Amino acid sequence: MIRILVVDASAEIRRILTAYLSSDPSIKVVGVATNLSSAQHQIEILHPDIVTLHEDLHNEALLKTVSPSASLLGKVPLLVLGDIDEATKLVLSEPNPSLRGRGTPKRRKAIVCKTPDDRRFTEICKRIHQMIDQSPNCQPQDESSLIALPESWVGIIGIAVSTGGPNALLQILSQVSPELSVPVVVTQHMPGQFTPLLVDRLRSRSSLPVYEANDSQLVQPGSVYLAPGDRHLTVSTHGEGVAILLSDGPKENSCRPSADVMFRSIADVFGEKSLGIVLTGMGVDGQNGCRYLKSRGGVVIAQDEESSTVWGMPKAVIHAGLADEVVPLGEISQLLNLRYTKRSSDT
Repeated sequence: MIRILVVDASAEIRRILTAYLSSDPSIKVVGVATNLSSAQHQIEILHPDIVTLHEDLHNEALLKTVSPSASLLGKVPLLVLGDIDEATKLVLSEPNPSLRGRGTPKRRKAIVCKTPDDRRFTEICKRIHQMIDQSPNCQPQDESSLIALPESWVGIIGIAVSTGGPNALLQILSQVSPELSVPVVVTQHMPGQFTPLLVDRLRSRSSLPVYEANDSQLVQPGSVYLAPGDRHLTVSTHGEGVAILLSDGPKENSCRPSADVMFRSIADVFGEKSLGIVLTGMGVDGQNGCRYLKSRGGVVIAQDEESSTVWGMPKAVIHAGLADEVVPLGEISQLLNLRYTKRSSDT
């Protein structure tokens, strides 16, 4: 599978490119970005095989010769695109292998093609395959290698929540069995000064250990880790275990922490063993992350409208066709106990 990051300032162009590229069964759009700073962050997290970049942003990167964005983009194979609305100009660039943090990402090889209609998208996909085939430094990742955990790891639960979140989390965690056999990571949209108070409140009512997540903290099954305010929470393999990684990367969906960031991370580590739960909240944070999680074989549960304080985040997931189940808040803990207690995992 060829993993693509789409970078363009226009939401409409990002949508069009994502739709066309995704129509190729061997291409997967793993993320989108609107600017160079966001692209850099996505490259660090997603490790795409190829990045599509509008020529205006590419020119901006060329000018910023000492910026982190320029150096990162110089090390990733690029598809530099002209205006989609007109006859598309497509420039294929390969990274300069001698680039080491400074200097412009000079093109070693470029192909320019102009096509008058939708055939340009077929041409883009064709050129992507040519780039993969011809460049020894540009080979798609073996996605099975991204999951390197012992069989004893049953999986992970990621919970995304915003408005109405504290009460929703309290209801779920107060009813979850102490025999839960998986870790739980939580992204709650909340300022940093309030997350310790929320952790204390959850801890007082839950039979599970609840922590405000720390950077490099090892994750344990049956424990809950809440993202600190203004920090993205991700996970990474660490020996035969899993560790929390916190970052100050760019906001996504105007959010930090962002559920999209968290869901992509657990999907990369746990793949089909990932469960994403989207609870009450305003906005669409979590939608793109759920799409990626499902592409890796994971399962998505969304809270129903009636039990949501604000039916924004779950609605976005449901209307995008990403929810495997739509569940009232009061039934979520029962569902988790049924599927993820130590007793059920042994049967």
